[in-house]
Amino acid sequence: MSATLSGSADAPLAGMEFVRIGNTSNTNRQGAVYLTADDEDAPFIDVIDGITSHADFNNGNGVKVRIGKLSGVTSANFGTLSGYGL
Repeated sequence: MSATLSGSADAPLAGMEFVRIGNTSNTNRQGAVYLTADDEDAPFIDVIDGITSHADFNNGNGVKVRIGKLSGVTSANFGTLSGYGL
């Protein structure tokens, strides 16, 4: 297995963490599970789909399920959410 640096001006340095997010050609590999206790509105776990790049991950449009704190989530059907949910 090999990896190629793309889409970044910064080469990896010692101490950095590398995470592969998404796949540009295989739709069966465009998902992710994101677990955080440090981000804004944490703690939560997101199940994400349709990710082909890091930019897709950052825009939040691929989140299909959030488990945990719902603050910061806005839904077209339910409005702005808060509290905890599953």
